[in-house]
Amino acid sequence: QRTVLSADAFNALPHPENTIGNAPSQVYWIPNSRKLAFSTRITFEGPGMANGDGLYILDTENGNLEKLLTVADTWAWSFSFSPDGEKIAISKPESLDIYHADGSLYSKSLISFNFVNTASEYAWTPDPVWSPDSSSIGVAIPPQDPWTQEPADSTLAVLAIDGSSKQTYCSKMTFFPGGFAAFSPDLNHVAAITRQPTAPDNVFGLELMTLDPTQTTEYTTGKIYSTPLWSPDGSKFLYHDLNSGLYIGEPGVAPLAMPDIGEVTGMAW
Repeated sequence: QRTVLSADAFNALPHPENTIGNAPSQVYWIPNSRKLAFSTRITFEGPGMANGDGLYILDTENGNLEKLLTVADTWAWSFSFSPDGEKIAISKPESLDIYHADGSLYSKSLISFNFVNTASEYAWTPDPVWSPDSSSIGVAIPPQDPWTQEPADSTLAVLAIDGSSKQTYCSKMTFFPGGFAAFSPDLNHVAAITRQPTAPDNVFGLELMTLDPTQTTEYTTGKIYSTPLWSPDGSKFLYHDLNSGLYIGEPGVAPLAMPDIGEVTGMAW
């Protein structure tokens, strides 16, 4: 174990004068490298939530630290590197931009949307899923106000990062801050949590969708409050029903119960 960035060095990174310092926000390995990419969360004396404006790169072999790019004009954002490590998606509360790995802009506002009312102090930003060849991303975007009795449709989109193609599908889905729709790794399927107007309270549908061509199948219903987790090959997915437990799902195949597993707090393939 060795320290490559001390607490003092971390707090020495820029932050507004009226704040205490910095805390880690996202910390991820850059694909095919020994470098870490990270962003900061500004810490306040009291309540409050805001990101710092820098995406930093830390070389874990020599300790070199650089600020790769500045995300200006927003206090909330997140990043995601493409599988080949050559592109970066920067998600903001009203748009998603694509950058080259050297920090230069590749595509401004690949997709734009309305600021989402989270009914809290944080701002919602998309969590994109990259295609294995790094050429496309999938994003699920809720309506502007997802808490109303009859919310507008959510949007699923698969976008070529060069802007050459776009596939979209809009439908009524149930918004959960932790996620409401999960793209398979190949972006060919989506498992989404949907509203069930005639069902008992807190019972939702789990629908399987394809965007090109658009097909939708209601897979099951239940007290499903978290998005399913697709297997790496995209053939199956895990999902949890608060009443009946953990299941393995598969398009075109009935759910397989896993009765030996009790309460679930996290899942990984």
